[in-house]
Amino acid sequence: MTKINTKPNVFLITLDAFSYRIFKEHLDRFPYIKHLEEESVVFENAFSIGPNTFFSFPGIIGGIYPYHFGVGIPENVTTLYGYLKKFGYDTALINESNALLTPLFGYGNGLDFQNHFLEYSHCESDRKNQTKFLKTKTSKQTDQRNVSLKDRILKIYNLFDNKLIKDAGRIFACSLVYAQMRINGTTESYPERLHLYNQFHHGILDYIENIALEPNQPHFVWIHTIVNHLPYLPKDNASRFSVKEINKLNYYGISQFYTKKRSAKLKDLYIESLEKTEELLESVIHHIREKGLLENSIVIITADHGEEFLEDGYFGHTPVSSSDNLLNVPLMIYAPGILPSTKIDCPVSTIDIFPTIIDLIGIGENENNRGISLKDLIFATQDTQITKYRNRTFFSESWSIEGLTDRKPGYGREKKFFTVRTGEYKLKIIKERKSTNRTIENYELYRWTMRTPLSISDNIEIFEGLRNQLSAHLYEEGKYAQMVRNVQKTPVNTEKQKLINAAKKIKLKM
Repeated sequence: MTKINTKPNVFLITLDAFSYRIFKEHLDRFPYIKHLEEESVVFENAFSIGPNTFFSFPGIIGGIYPYHFGVGIPENVTTLYGYLKKFGYDTALINESNALLTPLFGYGNGLDFQNHFLEYSHCESDRKNQTKFLKTKTSKQTDQRNVSLKDRILKIYNLFDNKLIKDAGRIFACSLVYAQMRINGTTESYPERLHLYNQFHHGILDYIENIALEPNQPHFVWIHTIVNHLPYLPKDNASRFSVKEINKLNYYGISQFYTKKRSAKLKDLYIESLEKTEELLESVIHHIREKGLLENSIVIITADHGEEFLEDGYFGHTPVSSSDNLLNVPLMIYAPGILPSTKIDCPVSTIDIFPTIIDLIGIGENENNRGISLKDLIFATQDTQITKYRNRTFFSESWSIEGLTDRKPGYGREKKFFTVRTGEYKLKIIKERKSTNRTIENYELYRWTMRTPLSISDNIEIFEGLRNQLSAHLYEEGKYAQMVRNVQKTPVNTEKQKLINAAKKIKLKM
C-alpha cells in the first residue's frame, strides 16, 4: 500500500538584504507581492535578531542567539532542517552563492541536497575558495587572510579620535578599491551577476520538478537569494540605467565609495532589484502551484536584514547602525487552505520562525528554540489572547568581525552592538573596549513606533528598564550556551577508546 504524505511541504524563502521599509514605501511597484500579502499571514512588525547575515541566521535556522555561540551554527545545536529530518522530511538548501550559509559556518550539514552555486559566484574569492566553504570544519581562530586591504587601512585610520581623519581614511581606502574594480575588471559585473542568477533560478525550478515526482515524501526546501545584496540586479530590460551605469553604481556600493548623490542612485537601483525579487517569488510560487504542491505546502518568506542608503547616516548593513531600516524585515506565511489570511501588527522576531514552523506542522517542540511559536497569535480572535505576545522583549546582537571566517563569540570583542525593544521603546547600546580596564558605552533611546529619538535623562526609568533587560537576556543566554557546550557526544565504542588510551600510555612510558 502506498504511504500517503499527511505532513505539509515547507518552503523557506530568505531574501538577503530585503528592506521591508523601502518595500512598503513603494508598495505599488510590487503588485504580485501585494496580492500575495492579501492571501497570507503577514507580520508587519517582524524584527531580525541581527543587522546582517553573520548574526541573523543563527536565529532563523538554529533558533538561537549568536552572542555566546559566535557566527554560524554550533555542532550541538539542532537546525530547523535537522529537526524536520527526524520526522521524515527530505531536506534541501538552494543558496545563491552566499558563502556565509555554507557548511564552513555550520549550515547545510546533514541535508539531503544542497547547491550553493559558488562556481558562479559574483565574488571572485568565493569562486576560488569554494572547496574551503563546502568543508564542514573550520579553525576556531580568525582567518586573517580574509581581512581586506580596505579594512586594514581603515583600522589604522580608526586609531585616531579625530572624525575628519577617519573620514579621510575611509575615502582613501574606498577609492582604492573602486579604482581596482574599474581597472582590473571584476566578476561583480552585470553579465556575470545575471549568469549566476539564471543558474540559481533554473536550479530552483529543477528541484521543484523533482519534488513533484515524490508526492508521498514531505519536503523542506530552503531557498536563499542575494538579488537585493550588492551587486544589485535589476529586472531584465526594465532598468532606467544602462549596463555601464549599473556596473559603475555597484562598484561604488561594493567599495563603499559613496556620496549622498551616489547613494540616492544606488537606492533607485536597489528598488529595481526588489522588483527582480518579486519576479523570482512569482516564478517559484507559480511553479509550486503548477506542480500540484501548493495545496499541501507552507511557504515562509522573510529576510535576514534590510538595507540603508544614508537615511540615518549609514550605508549598506553595518552592525554599528542596528537601525530599524535593517532590523524590520518582511515575514509572511503563505499557506492557502491551511492558514487564514490576516495582518498582524504585534511585534515578533525572526527567532520565532523555527518554533512556529514545527508547531504549525504539529511535530512537537525543539528544546533549542529561544523564540516562541506564533501559531496562537495567528489564530487569535481576541485581544486577551494576544497579550502574552505584546508583553515580550526583543533583542538584536552583533559585534566587530575580524575577517570573513571569524566565528568567535561576541563577548571579549572590541566593539559590541545591541538593541533591546519592549512595547513602543527601543534602546541601542554600543560597547567599545578602549583598554584592558576601560570600556565605554553609548546609548540611543527611541520610540520606535514613531521613529523618533528620546532624551534619556527625561526617560530614565524606561532607559534603566531596557538596559537591565538586556543584561538579564545576556546572562540567561550565556547559561543556555554553557549548557549546550557541556553536552558531551557519546563515544561510538567506549571499549575501543579505552584500548587506544591504554596504548598511548604504554608508548609514553617507553
